[in-house]
Amino acid sequence: MYKLLGGAFRDRVKAYASSVLFMNPEDTVKEIERLVQEGGFRYVKIKIGRGYDMDKAVIKAIRDSLGNEVEIMVDANTAYNVSTAVKVGRMLEKYDVLWFEEPVPPDNIEAYSRIAKALDVPIAAAETLFTKYQWLEFMIKEAVDIVMPDIARVGGITEAMRIAALADAFGIPMTFHVGLSGAACRAATLQFIASLPSHITFTPTYEYYYIEKNPLAYEVVNGTFEIFKKDDVEVPGKPGLGIELNEEKLRGYVS
Repeated sequence: MYKLLGGAFRDRVKAYASSVLFMNPEDTVKEIERLVQEGGFRYVKIKIGRGYDMDKAVIKAIRDSLGNEVEIMVDANTAYNVSTAVKVGRMLEKYDVLWFEEPVPPDNIEAYSRIAKALDVPIAAAETLFTKYQWLEFMIKEAVDIVMPDIARVGGITEAMRIAALADAFGIPMTFHVGLSGAACRAATLQFIASLPSHITFTPTYEYYYIEKNPLAYEVVNGTFEIFKKDDVEVPGKPGLGIELNEEKLRGYVS
């Protein structure tokens, strides 16, 4: 697919482990140490949103234990209001966090704009924006620092190309939400990332949800299409999206 989009700028992309769920600071550190040692990940995303004190305790524990050995991103999943998001964001700046994802609900664009302008930590959004018109409004109002669409939710590769063109025009870096998505979304995201020029991509670029395994991602395809070498994932070079569906297994999920 990347050849149809103009060719590949890369044959592998950085991946980050997503997401370390709510735990106490000590257990969070242990989980990240395991990801670094066993998985080779250097980029890790942490769920936050339990209040300023707990968020700070978790991020501080990571930095105290691992220093800058890992790059930290955080995802609040719209947990905060504006004032709390700004307070949390200023704390995240002190610990050199790579991005602050979805601090407030995405239907409150004015709140996003206020937060983005108040903070130096980049604001990333939003897996819950679905059209290029929504993305355009966010960009015009300077409400987002890192564009993060979900290729399966915005209407596929064609619409993602339009959003990428907008991001390029506004000079905003781009990464992608994948989460627990199925095989087609995951494979399409890798193909699309491969086709994007470096100046509109953001490192890391590929979200690897390492905790839960969606059967529609892994059990309905033949072979493995996410091949990791430490924190790099290879871009599939097979025809189309680089996956082959197992229709017999897929029928087992059709009621």
